[in-house]
Amino acid sequence: MKAKTALDDSLERDTPMTATYLGVLLVEAVILGALWVLGRLFS
Repeated sequence: MKAKTALDDSLERDTPMTATYLGVLLVEAVILGALWVLGRLFS
């Protein structure tokens, strides 16, 4: 049996927040991509 470390605790606790940050980054990337495409279309 492996002893739990502080790192294990923080990783388990931060998992939902990490998923949230990844989701936000994905949305931002999609928005930037869409703006770039629109800029190319209308330039």
